[in-house]
Formats: sequence, structure tokens, C-alpha cells
Amino acid sequence: MTRIELEIKGLAELMRKFQNAPRELNKHLNKAMDKSILYIQQKLPPYPAPPENSTYRRTMTLGRSLTARRGQQTGAIAEVKSLAGEVRGVVGTAIPYAQYVIGKGRQARIHRGRWWVFEDEVEGAIPGVIKIFEAEIDQFLKE
Repeated sequence: MTRIELEIKGLAELMRKFQNAPRELNKHLNKAMDKSILYIQQKLPPYPAPPENSTYRRTMTLGRSLTARRGQQTGAIAEVKSLAGEVRGVVGTAIPYAQYVIGKGRQARIHRGRWWVFEDEVEGAIPGVIKIFEAEIDQFLKE
């Protein structure tokens, strides 16, 4: 009977990488989600011009709540959550009146056609978010 012996150089290093892979991948996915939240926030359009002859003075609260992290501004809810092998990103606002200004299907008539719709803006950002995740996963695979 012929006996073959192989010595695999670098096997210990490879085993270590595989052992650490779930933790390292999670780090990269969290990083990608964090970048994605910032990307979406940066893609949101500015406030539209006020209606002609409007006397309402804007507080800019809605805009600040959409572009800040949870706890940084009133109504801000953006954050990354990692739970049970799942990475979840949250973008939006907890400002009660936001649904009437930028909400899909709930936008008040006075705002329709002047204000953008939040859900449409997030959907438009999806190709950029996919690129962010692809780049971060490529980086993980190169390590």
C-alpha cells in the first residue's frame, strides 16, 4: 500500500482566519451599514423653497432629524443594530409630522409636488448602498 503524506504550509494561519471569519465579516457588514446610512442621509435633497407669500418660519427640525444619529437630534433614529447574526440599518425620523411632509401615501396636499418623498429617495439610493456592501465584502475577502 502506498502512503502519501502532504504538508500544507500556512494551514494554521488558514484555520485561524476561518475561525475568526464570522466576527471579521460582521465587522465589515457593520461598517458597510454605517457607510450606507451616511450615504442615504447625504443623498436626501435639501428643503424646497417655501411657498410664495408664506409667513411660516422653518425650524429645520425635520432635516436635522433625518441627517443625525439616534440621540444627537430630536427625532433622529439612524443607527446600526447587530443582533443574532443580522445587521440592520435604520434611517428615518421620529418627528410625528414627518409623514405629512415627506411620507409616501400620507403627504399632505400642500406638500405634494414641492417636497420629496422619503421612501422614494431611499429606494433611489439602493444601487449606491449595494456598491458600498460589495466593496466592503471584497475587502473582507482580501484579508
